[in-house]
Amino acid sequence: MKKIILILFSGLFLIVIVLAVMNWTTIKTLFILNKGTVEQKEYNIQIPFEYKLGLIFIDVKIDGSTYKFMLDSGSSNVISKDLAEKLNLQSANKNNVEDSKGVSSDFDFTVIEKIGIGQLNYLDTGAAIIDLDESDDIACLNIDGLIGANLMKKSIWKIDYTTKMIQISNDINSFEVPDGNKKIPMFTELTGSPIVDLLVDKTEEKNVIVDLGSNAGFSLSMDTYNALVNDNPAMVKRSSYGLSSSALNGNNFITTTFHEVLTNTISFGEVSLKDTHVKFSEDDKVSTIGSEFLENYDVIINWPDYEIILIKKKESSTLETSSYGFGYRYSNNNIVIDKLLNNSKAEKEGLKINDRIIRINNTFFDKVLVSEWCHILQNGLFDENSDTIELVILRGDKELTFNLTKEVLF
Repeated sequence: MKKIILILFSGLFLIVIVLAVMNWTTIKTLFILNKGTVEQKEYNIQIPFEYKLGLIFIDVKIDGSTYKFMLDSGSSNVISKDLAEKLNLQSANKNNVEDSKGVSSDFDFTVIEKIGIGQLNYLDTGAAIIDLDESDDIACLNIDGLIGANLMKKSIWKIDYTTKMIQISNDINSFEVPDGNKKIPMFTELTGSPIVDLLVDKTEEKNVIVDLGSNAGFSLSMDTYNALVNDNPAMVKRSSYGLSSSALNGNNFITTTFHEVLTNTISFGEVSLKDTHVKFSEDDKVSTIGSEFLENYDVIINWPDYEIILIKKKESSTLETSSYGFGYRYSNNNIVIDKLLNNSKAEKEGLKINDRIIRINNTFFDKVLVSEWCHILQNGLFDENSDTIELVILRGDKELTFNLTKEVLF
């Protein structure tokens, strides 16, 4: 999602389901989500995937038709409300869940008789029924659901970001694992999401989800941020403030603060990294490692042996991170400012949260359609090769012009 990252930490906050209260209803939901088997006993298949916005999309067959699902090891299975109605899936239970922002909602849970992935059939698999069109950003993905950890954990999965192929097998010996690989012990939460513990400089960060449904890199807790800054007040860091959306309903916004630091070291299992960008948000309740890091490797998630294997394919980007000092979002057919970098030229010259963008250089933004917003999410709001922009905003009934230059963050 490099174009979105350059906008200033404006990622797609997707679904991490956390069951809020352990009661009989929750126990029943967990039973539904942990149901299921693989029809084949011995198997080793490969399937292609589409990779865009730092997210993985695969074809899934249900009831004789093919649908587009996103792969998300940080979530349970999800099926869209529209597809659930089309398939006449009945609710097996209703439960209150929290998303990764701590926002609670009631959702129905169902059982899908057969989900076909390549030549494999996953039987009697639980899924949450969610209206995926409630968030404009998630609606832009044009997906019918998520393949989550409660299905994935029935097999061993290898993600090859270079060839855009996924290998799925019941036997770890089916995978080519060259010398020089890095192994990471993992454990799982109740629905199967893979979890690791990190050491960030001298600070331990526990319970970090390896999340194929996140297009960020390392997104960690504020406790770790505070510890890092206390241990090393002079460390390289930048902060911004603005609006953050709920994962389950991307049109609900709260004001929050965002931070990014350049750590000396991050280590987990046999992996040791230097000079790594790490992001923090004051409203995030879940710590994750996403595709910005994972795409540098072939990733094998070996649920049966509680192990992740990373096979390095390319070096992590060491390019300078730069920004015009603001982020943006879509709101009621308009594009508005939603984040500002502290002490940036954009902030110092008076740009404000919720200013409506009406022009950038020679491109006008008037009554932006959802389809146009989806194009912007995919391609960015401006030419990333340019170092300057003329930004015109509307505040009330007054037009204001800002001439901004990219600023190096790290």
